[in-house]
Amino acid sequence: DAAIIYGILIIIVSLLGRLLEKRFTVAGKETQRILISEE
Repeated sequence: DAAIIYGILIIIVSLLGRLLEKRFTVAGKETQRILISEE
């Protein structure tokens, strides 16, 4: 039972990590565009 719970937690954490990475990369691209346009 514990192994199943840990497996589910690992999957959830990995999915959340991917979502956060996507959001951060999008935000990073937006900030880069703003900095470039300001220059």
